[in-house]
Amino acid sequence: MLFEDFSVKGKPHYYRVADHALNNDLSVIEVGYNRMPAGLKKATQRNVYILHYITEGKGSFLNQSFNNKNAYLVVPGEYEVFQADEHSHYDTYWIIFKGAMAETILNLCGLKHTNHVFEFDATKECGEILHRTIFDIKPKNSAEEAALMYSCFYELISIHLKSIRTEPKNTQNIAEKIKRFIDNNYYQQISLNELFKKYGYTRNHIYNMFKARYHISPKEYLMDVRIKKAKHLLSDKTSTLTISEIANTVGFNDPLYFSRIFKKKTSNSPSEFKHSFR
Repeated sequence: MLFEDFSVKGKPHYYRVADHALNNDLSVIEVGYNRMPAGLKKATQRNVYILHYITEGKGSFLNQSFNNKNAYLVVPGEYEVFQADEHSHYDTYWIIFKGAMAETILNLCGLKHTNHVFEFDATKECGEILHRTIFDIKPKNSAEEAALMYSCFYELISIHLKSIRTEPKNTQNIAEKIKRFIDNNYYQQISLNELFKKYGYTRNHIYNMFKARYHISPKEYLMDVRIKKAKHLLSDKTSTLTISEIANTVGFNDPLYFSRIFKKKTSNSPSEFKHSFR
């Protein structure tokens, strides 16, 4: 169903909302167009994904500047602040979606799982696709309208996929950086979730990248590095460190947990392993 909103003077705002869901794993909720008047600023927070394509003018999103060579992504739960330039309006076309598959699709497009502006040469092409979906379709029923909106979504995604040039190299570099971080910081209290957020990807995406390159998950690799370092300390005949101190030295706060992991990895308890070198 097509809606018009002129609640802000001089601000044309059109959007089409799907009244029918075709797929539980991916819901295309809305497509729309808006002209943000010069200087207007808004802030909000939502539980959906939104791809915005800037086709004219300039402004900022979370203090990141954009123009008609940019798009920006909104992800669920993150704070949004967007503002038109003081002297210029900007035009944006958008598509709103959600569901379990949304994250996977954005990962395939090489988009970080956080609110951000990104360079995109196809904003005009995407705007034309959305314009056609908003204004030109005349569906006979809600199911047909929903199908046409899904078609629009996948047409946009195909353009994103076509524009990817260096994602495999970036993927490799991120996996290498995480491995290097673990190698150099295994003794610290590492939060893998916080580490993943640092690189702007979801846990599942980085897990898959790391495992594809090293054939092991990041968590298992961290455990292997810690156990390897512990074995070195336990086998040192000159060391006076207790098992609890060794556990703490290699990054385990809980000696019992350390003992359980060590036995799982080596088939010996730390004390058994240590005594075998005495």
